[in-house]
Amino acid sequence: MMVKLLSWNVRGINNSSTRNIVKSALLKWKADVYCFQKSKISREVESIAKQLWASRWIRCGYLEADGSKGGILIMWDCRIWKGSLVETGQFSITYRFDAVQTTFSWYFTGVYAPQSRNEKLECWEEVAAIKELCEGPWVTCGDFNTVRVMAERRGCNRITNVMKDFAKWIEDMELHDPQLIGGNFTWFRGANHDSAARLDRFL
Repeated sequence: MMVKLLSWNVRGINNSSTRNIVKSALLKWKADVYCFQKSKISREVESIAKQLWASRWIRCGYLEADGSKGGILIMWDCRIWKGSLVETGQFSITYRFDAVQTTFSWYFTGVYAPQSRNEKLECWEEVAAIKELCEGPWVTCGDFNTVRVMAERRGCNRITNVMKDFAKWIEDMELHDPQLIGGNFTWFRGANHDSAARLDRFL
């Protein structure tokens, strides 16, 4: 069974203009499950989710924003999927999804990784432990806040310890890291996109 997923670091959806942009995008993309990182919301989450996806069939789960931890919001259509919370971590949230009309089930972990190396290592350990709880197909996605190789960051000329940590984690977990289509980077900064990196991915 094919599942269409969308992951997006929205950098906050507390204002109406950003919500309108997200709402228009949802109408266009029509995914099965949406995962927003850095949502920056900790109150009235379900109400905000319904504003983004104007349907009475919407269901959502979330990791609340807390200081530098920007929060994660997951949304799905309950006519197609039954979502059950598996685990809420410090940097991630995991759901099991069961198809309403078939026997297919799968697991999904949304991630918003921290900035520091030590906290990143904690994040990798957290997600690895969660994967062990999932007895079936599993996918993780989100903003991992680092790159795996030099080619994934514009102007990068050395491999850092954080990059080594991340690459080793992907290898040890035996995860598939699909190539991007339509570009090399997922994050940009500057008027001319002088800074660019592939911080976001599905694994």
